[in-house]
Amino acid sequence: MYRQILVITWMFISVCGQGAMAQNGLPPGSKPLSKILQSLEQKKIQPAKVTLNDREWVMDAITGEESVRLRVDPRTGRILHQETIPDLDPVEGALPISRILHKLEEAHPGPVCGVRYQKKRWLVETRRGGVTTEIQVSANTGNLLRGRDKD
Repeated sequence: MYRQILVITWMFISVCGQGAMAQNGLPPGSKPLSKILQSLEQKKIQPAKVTLNDREWVMDAITGEESVRLRVDPRTGRILHQETIPDLDPVEGALPISRILHKLEEAHPGPVCGVRYQKKRWLVETRRGGVTTEIQVSANTGNLLRGRDKD
């Protein structure tokens, strides 16, 4: 009887733990995206699009004169792979995305799971409890323009 309880408890913890990880796709111990982006910005890397793919951040970014796609470890912020891609439109006059995300991470529950620059706006997706919310933020001022649940 005791052994059955242990097995059932272990199965419950395993299933619940996997479900929580599947909801946001981030591995345990992941850094906030704002911290990772701040580190990249200090290296003069300007992200224009960030998505979570196979438990890694995939970023299209501008580094000086070159546009690149980066794969970044969410736990350490280390660049795992870099390749040149066709030129991206520059993100001109925008506040650093790390600063905007830091404010959103403090104010909005749920981890950020994607960011993209579009028409002088940052479109930020967060996920909590299986619900994805898209938040539009002015790239120049950091002001919230709109937020809505997608699911």
